[in-house]
Amino acid sequence: VDTSYYLKAAEKIYNINDFKAYLDNISSGKDILKEERAEINKVVNYSSDGKNAHRVAEYIIKEGKL
Repeated sequence: VDTSYYLKAAEKIYNINDFKAYLDNISSGKDILKEERAEINKVVNYSSDGKNAHRVAEYIIKEGKL
């Protein structure tokens, strides 16, 4: 699997200053890779209705894996 497609939507963080800058940008509403993540989300997620975590929790509870 060529992961380069998925990495285009990943913020490149190489050190603590990059991480701080990333947090500053996100907290101020600057999300430069938002569109790329939305594009990849359409490809990799079966459902994008905002209820995926709920479905996972229901599955875990139903299967008694909790």
